[in-house]
Amino acid sequence: LRPATREGSAQSLFTADLLAKYRGYIKQKREEERQSEFPKGAQFIEPSIRLRIKKRAEEQSPFAKTSRGKSPQEKEEEFRTIRLKALLKEKHSFVLVADSGLGKTTLMRELQYQIITGALPTEYIPIYFHFRDLLGVFSIDALIERIKDSFPQEIPRDRKEETVYPLFRQRRFFFLLDGLDQVE
Repeated sequence: LRPATREGSAQSLFTADLLAKYRGYIKQKREEERQSEFPKGAQFIEPSIRLRIKKRAEEQSPFAKTSRGKSPQEKEEEFRTIRLKALLKEKHSFVLVADSGLGKTTLMRELQYQIITGALPTEYIPIYFHFRDLLGVFSIDALIERIKDSFPQEIPRDRKEETVYPLFRQRRFFFLLDGLDQVE
């Protein structure tokens, strides 16, 4: 083996080890939360999400305009139901909007758990943040510091440094941002 190959291979093992520790940490944390939040023996199902999608200008019909500029049948948006597995395959950002107490936080934490455990396979690494934890984050370096803080404390800081930044540059993180409605 050439040195570069060995080094690249060692880095891959290093990253895999760190991610395995992160997955174990998040899995244990979420299982503890589940035990306190839900009755023993509760069944978890894969929820569907109803998406509101704005139509692009070229998808809207140029015919039959009313005085307001739209036909009675034409809408600028449409709704589509999508399962979580399909959502992860989309290459878009999504915003989950609902009234307080309807399960947004529970859904995001469950999504993180299902990705971590492999129930929802994806190449992404889910990172959950409450929006208040990102107040004062105005740079990529500050965001990367917050990501490193998401990893277990027993992992040495230099190992996190060597792993998190390359993963960030490869766009491997799936950010779950919660609590936007609670920030003043």
